[in-house]
Amino acid sequence: MKTYEETVLIACDEANATTGNTAGNNSGETIIPGLPIIQPQAGPAAARAHKSARILIVEDLSDLAMCMELFLNGAGHQVTIAPTARHAFELLADRSFDLVLMDVDLPDGNGFDICRWMRQNAATAMVPVVFCTGRDPAETNLRAAELNAGTLFKMFAMDEMLATVQAKLKSIP
Repeated sequence: MKTYEETVLIACDEANATTGNTAGNNSGETIIPGLPIIQPQAGPAAARAHKSARILIVEDLSDLAMCMELFLNGAGHQVTIAPTARHAFELLADRSFDLVLMDVDLPDGNGFDICRWMRQNAATAMVPVVFCTGRDPAETNLRAAELNAGTLFKMFAMDEMLATVQAKLKSIP
């Protein structure tokens, strides 16, 4: 059986092969930009300093969504992926989540619209949202602030994503 770190590296290597990415890190290994080789302390053997959370990832880039899922699962979280706005709406209407990591530009909608809908519904109004996007930071930060949401800019490092998730989860009353 493969270790968590081996699984993440394989997933990211497969993503590199799919995208043709040959960017490397200091060790010369191939990585997705912003997705550094996972250090052993980031895996499931690390002490769980937080409660397991139910996290929805709304991301249409399957390779990125898979790397995010593997990393968050390894940190002890339960992850569900929605590749489209429609799927996200269905999941948010049927299930309860502790946090949503959401792409802004989806094939059938817009993450800002999903978040606006969430804020208008009692069951989802207080769920923390973090937008994951490659859009202009100034515009995105302004729109995110209007929706009481955070931001991560692609291509973010997985440890940056985990730190953001942990901070958002700690801020839940």
